[in-house]
Amino acid sequence: MKSRLHLDKLDELLIKYLDNLIEMRNRHLYPENWEEISLAVRINANWKCQKCGKPCRKTGQTINGFLDEHHELDAIAVHSNPIRWCLTVAHLNHTPSDCSSGNLMAMCAPCHLKYDAIHHQKSRKANKRKALEKHGQLTLF
Repeated sequence: MKSRLHLDKLDELLIKYLDNLIEMRNRHLYPENWEEISLAVRINANWKCQKCGKPCRKTGQTINGFLDEHHELDAIAVHSNPIRWCLTVAHLNHTPSDCSSGNLMAMCAPCHLKYDAIHHQKSRKANKRKALEKHGQLTLF
C-alpha cells in the first residue's frame, strides 16, 4: 500500500508539472478562457483520443486512478510513460486563437505530436532564419 501511495504522489507531481508546462508555452496566443474550452473539448470526446481512440487520463487523475477505470490497459506501459496517456487539444489549423469547434480536436499526446510535426519543423526553420537575420545574416534564397 505504501508503494501505491508513493506512486500516486509522483503521478500528482507529474500531472501538475505537465499542466504548468502546457500553460507556459505561448500562453499569450491562446484566449483567456482556454482552460474551459480545452476541458469542454476533452469532455465531449469522452476522454478518448479522436485520432486513435485511446482512452486518456482525466485532468488531475492519478495513473492508479486511471488504471482502476481501465483494467484492460497494461499497467507497466502506462506507468513507464504516463505522458502518452494525457489528452490534449489540437488546433487543426495551428492557430491558437482560433477556437471554433471545427478547428479543435482532442488528441493523445503522441497523436498531437505527430499531427504537429511538420508545422513544428517549419516553425523552427523560420525562427532560426529570423534569429540569423536579426544578427545580420542575409537570406539569399
